[in-house]
Amino acid sequence: MDRYYKSKEFKAILAKYENADKPNAVLSTDEYADIAQFYHEAGDDDKALQAARTAVEIYPGSVAPLSFLARYEILENRNSKKANEIAEQITDKDDPDYHLLIAEIMLADKKIKDADDYLERTWNGFYGDDYYDDMPLDVAVLFADYGELWLAEKWLNRSDETEETDYQTVKAKVLINNKKFAEGEKLIDKLINDDPYSGEYWNLMAILQIEDGRASDAVTSADYALAIDPNDLGALMNKGKAFGELGNLRGAEKCYKKYISLEPNDPQIYKMLSGILVSENRIVEAYKAIVRAMDLENVRNDGQGWRRKRDIIDHMVSFGEALNNFDEAHKLLDILADVYKETFGIYPGLPEHYYSDVDCMRAHVFMIQGLPEQAINCYEKAIEEAKKNQDIYIRVAKEAYDLGLVEYAYKKLQELKDQNVAKRPEFYKCLIKCCKKLNKNEELQWAEEELKNWDPDE
Repeated sequence: MDRYYKSKEFKAILAKYENADKPNAVLSTDEYADIAQFYHEAGDDDKALQAARTAVEIYPGSVAPLSFLARYEILENRNSKKANEIAEQITDKDDPDYHLLIAEIMLADKKIKDADDYLERTWNGFYGDDYYDDMPLDVAVLFADYGELWLAEKWLNRSDETEETDYQTVKAKVLINNKKFAEGEKLIDKLINDDPYSGEYWNLMAILQIEDGRASDAVTSADYALAIDPNDLGALMNKGKAFGELGNLRGAEKCYKKYISLEPNDPQIYKMLSGILVSENRIVEAYKAIVRAMDLENVRNDGQGWRRKRDIIDHMVSFGEALNNFDEAHKLLDILADVYKETFGIYPGLPEHYYSDVDCMRAHVFMIQGLPEQAINCYEKAIEEAKKNQDIYIRVAKEAYDLGLVEYAYKKLQELKDQNVAKRPEFYKCLIKCCKKLNKNEELQWAEEELKNWDPDE
């Protein structure tokens, strides 16, 4: 927790607030906002929100408490729309903090360039105004918090507040990002020497050590942060990453699961956990972790979401194949079948060949297993489910050919050839490959001629 919250000055402010019989205007808006932030960092969001809302009641339209409430919506509820509504209640729209808040809402919506452009316009409009002297450093901190370190560096170079701890902290992050580990470590050592009980600085050191290939040292640095605060989320993530680099997968999993017990709504931690689970050959669990991340990122079972789920399962099925964990691969395909069933109930107008997707993927798994008969059965089922349209015949033929089932691929193309439909170039291209393999020279010449007639450029 910030050193300020441990100071006598802040403790006196907090005592004044907590000992008051009823809300009053004895405290300033900034003090109310500091109290709200203190409670939030201490894990008591009910008290944090109460303090901020009390400030707004006493000082309507004030920047600091409304900024806290807006950022709470961004960070805790991932509701940028609500955050923007709160921001618009701020009456002083010339206040630099208002502009920082608007930019942060853009960042939350992943509008990185828009945020930078907006801040550039603001800075250019108020350049030379003493009220905005601190803006470059504040902007650098903001971009650093969102991981946009190249922009943080740009704004940091505009600041002359080089002795400020915020400046030095962002500078250290930039140095790590630029792989200047020796220079970065020297700066972090200075920060730690000035404040050895700062979990933030120990975590920064752990990040540097991980990037520098010193995972064992990173575990030690993360442990120092955890000694200061056993529930330090950054330290748990860093220790988990370091354990992963060291091959201690169980240790990494333990760190990530403790993180989730404290903060179950962070999509990034589920992605980290998924990587560990894949490495442990626990493919289905890994998939479920990824889907949890998707849900938290508001990528649901819509036109985008189901395709992402399909792509993820396809990727993880490949992992299962590579690890010879075919049971896990088939379980994933069962899950995918359920995803499709749900999706097609919502979007009944999807092309027919989508219905056969799972069976084609399962055929591939069977072939990797060395079970061609089962693979062919899956392909036959896929063709029937897709109502024997041209797309499915071509897909099955191309996949079967690539998997070594050349005779079967040729047979399926013959079935399509007999259909009274206009053939696409993909049909002729696949047929040409099959004919070359099977030495069917007469049909090869015919297919090549048909392809030329279809596309003169061929």
